[in-house]
Amino acid sequence: MGTPEVATAQLAVITRGFTQKDAFNAINYGLVLRNRSIALTAIDVSVTVTFSSRSDAQVATDEETITEVPPGCYFDVGGNAFSAISLAPAHMRVSLKVAGSTVQQMPLPTATARIQNVLPFAELTGEVHNPYRVPLPSGATIYMVYLNPRGKVLGGDNETTGAMITPGATVPFTDQLLSAISGPAVVRVSVDPDGFPTPGSGEVRWVPA
Repeated sequence: MGTPEVATAQLAVITRGFTQKDAFNAINYGLVLRNRSIALTAIDVSVTVTFSSRSDAQVATDEETITEVPPGCYFDVGGNAFSAISLAPAHMRVSLKVAGSTVQQMPLPTATARIQNVLPFAELTGEVHNPYRVPLPSGATIYMVYLNPRGKVLGGDNETTGAMITPGATVPFTDQLLSAISGPAVVRVSVDPDGFPTPGSGEVRWVPA
């Protein structure tokens, strides 16, 4: 008899988008993931974003690691990739690798955010809540994805909390609004706890896929 197959959580990219926002060849991107599994948590997820020109030459790449995406949940990923060449990006490809799956479930930190028009610049203000009985580590990452009112992704960003958040606490954060956003926009926010099943432990446990 062969070794029985281990089920793997199924992640999908629901929407994506990008813009090249400045003269430093910074490509600003955002995407929304969904775990289509109804019982399995996807953990230690590698998200590789690659940009290429119209001639299919690679322009830039970026990689983010997500601790977990619970079953049936969405997760927002925003970031920046930097190009060392002058070719403009025309295509965005997303590669997902789920290192493991587990029936264990841990709630993600929650966040709320709103866009404030503070002349001459607009900015994002929000709050992050630590739902755990242990501190949320300073390496926990806040991911932001900006969309227009029709749901088109305009770009995204991310930043770490920069300091530990005590158990049960809610703290504010801010982010400078994308220069590419010149009209109405909405924002989606997800928080990666930087550790599973215990945030900050540096230990990642899973059932090998």
